[in-house]
Amino acid sequence: IQVVHNEEEDELLIKEVEIKNNKNGDIRTEHIEKWIINLWEWADENNLPEKIFPRDKEILLSTKRLSFYGYEINRIPKEIGYLVNLEKLYLAKQGLKSIPKEIGNLMNLQFLWIHTNNLSELPEEIENLPFLRHLKAEGNPNLTLSENQKQWLDILKKRGKDEWVRV
Repeated sequence: IQVVHNEEEDELLIKEVEIKNNKNGDIRTEHIEKWIINLWEWADENNLPEKIFPRDKEILLSTKRLSFYGYEINRIPKEIGYLVNLEKLYLAKQGLKSIPKEIGNLMNLQFLWIHTNNLSELPEEIENLPFLRHLKAEGNPNLTLSENQKQWLDILKKRGKDEWVRV
């Protein structure tokens, strides 16, 4: 694994280089992943220690729980959607104004706590989370829900318990 600087766009990229032997000689395969660098830079900008937000790709991708309680996070990057093994995501009391639509990629998410922020809407993609059972979104005074989201919340309440869904 190499970290390289892309001068054209002034960004750092991770380059994984795999060399395989075959009968015609060596084949070199490169895979560049900008999303992981973006997540790590975001974590660094927000002073998140490694124990809260791992800087090891395999560990981060296998993470099941993220909580930013006690840290001041003012935005969540869209790359959060790559962390598909997340089951619990605690984003409460952060002053967040929006949640990226990529949250809908977190297919294993069961707990989402986004209460006490400054959210005015939830992304429609939140309805794509098949295992979501616990949603706490109260304390967002400007939060408005679409009619589809209101219907989705009724279904969500039936999946779990009423006290697990608070908006």
